[in-house]
Amino acid sequence: MREIPINSKHYSSLAFSLIDCLVGIALTTIVISISFPKIKNNQLSILIKKEARLLQQEIQNLNLLAQIQNTDLSLRINSDSYKTFSETQQVLTTRNLPSGVSISTQSPSNKITLYRTGTATPATILLSKNSYQCEIVVSLRGRISVIC
Repeated sequence: MREIPINSKHYSSLAFSLIDCLVGIALTTIVISISFPKIKNNQLSILIKKEARLLQQEIQNLNLLAQIQNTDLSLRINSDSYKTFSETQQVLTTRNLPSGVSISTQSPSNKITLYRTGTATPATILLSKNSYQCEIVVSLRGRISVIC
C-alpha cells in the first residue's frame, strides 16, 4: 500500500479549503436572500386565490340551494367576513377571512341575493391583501367567475 505524504499536492486537492466552504456559504446565502421575497409573494397570491375560490364555491352552492329549496338566499359581506342568510334572515353559514385579507363589494348594501330562478343580483366582490387582489364577478344570470 502506498502512502501519500501530507504535504503532497495530490493530498491537498482531495479536500475543500476553508475559503471554498466560505464562498459556497456566501453564494447560498445570496441566492436565498434573493428568492425569499418571491416565495413570500407567491404565498400571498396563493392565499388570495384560495379564498376567492372558496367564496366562488360558496356562492355556487348558495345558488343551487336557492333553486332546490325554491327560496331566495343572500350573501352579506363585511370587511373581514361574509355570511349567508335564508329568506327568513336565518344565518346559514359564516366565514371569517384569514388575518389581513379584506373583502369589499361595489354594492352599497354589501348584499348579493340569489333568487330561486337561478338568477342573482349582479355584483363584483374584491378580495385583497397588500397588493394582491382577486375579483369575484356574479352576473345577473347567476354565473360566478374569478379574476386574479
